[in-house]
Amino acid sequence: MSAKCHSYVVTLFTRLGFGLISSPETTHNGHAHDIAKDLATNYDAVVTVSGDGLVHEVLNGFAEHADPLKAFTIPVVPIPAGSGNGLSLNLLGAQVSLHDLHCNRITTA
Repeated sequence: MSAKCHSYVVTLFTRLGFGLISSPETTHNGHAHDIAKDLATNYDAVVTVSGDGLVHEVLNGFAEHADPLKAFTIPVVPIPAGSGNGLSLNLLGAQVSLHDLHCNRITTA
């Protein structure tokens, strides 16, 4: 995801009144898995802005968490921003991505 899209999503959630405690960008394959595996279980949700792979990594990280049953109580909120967005298409019946929402034209100033 581009830095502009990351900034847009963080700004959007902040303006909506959500307290963002952490908004890391993944840097390599397996990074989201590692974050989810070690995530504190007091988060209200995990929001992913990505393609389907990041959701997969988060769920697999939860499965390897020290307390997987507690980790799986944290809602995972995928915002589709990949090229195919098959997960979104199958769950929601429509293919809508952050790119489709014109993220590349949104400013956060």
